[in-house]
Amino acid sequence: MIIKSLARVTYQEIFIALQKGEIIAYPTDTIYGLGADIFNQTAVEKLFEIKGRDASKTFSLLYFDLKKVRKDFDRLTDYEKQFIQLFLPGPVTLVLRTQYENQFPNPFIKKGFAGIRVLHHFALNRLMANFPNPITSTSINPLTQIAQIIDAGPMKNKRASTVLQVHRDNYTILRESAVSKQEIERKLQAL
Repeated sequence: MIIKSLARVTYQEIFIALQKGEIIAYPTDTIYGLGADIFNQTAVEKLFEIKGRDASKTFSLLYFDLKKVRKDFDRLTDYEKQFIQLFLPGPVTLVLRTQYENQFPNPFIKKGFAGIRVLHHFALNRLMANFPNPITSTSINPLTQIAQIIDAGPMKNKRASTVLQVHRDNYTILRESAVSKQEIERKLQAL
């Protein structure tokens, strides 16, 4: 396991680790996360094993810029697009309708929806901006079989992201955490 500060890690090191199917740990705007290239089946299987997670549960997708999210989710309603505008980047996971069947591998889609994160973490987003795929977004527990840890020190927000499932014209809070229901409603009322 290699631990490097965010200031010293290079894109090439992370890119090579992800290409080789290794798992990385990275800072987020909430808690540390575990990442693997979503299109590397071996890495994703390894992540399920590390997490001890049932294969029926999904992982969220981590994007490093909004342009790629808008490109991959270009058929959303105006209502759904407003959630992207209001809550991303930030400590929220948006569960959005996928644009077509098999848009992403099975471990990332459930009933036609996929969880999406874009971090409010400029240094990490800049570092990873050229990686061609989203990576997994899941919390870092436990700390085993990780190739690289990108260390940014202690996280200020020790709570996981809030998870919102966004439908064509309404939403459901699946997990209230880093962003409260009141904050969500306040942002939506400002539209």
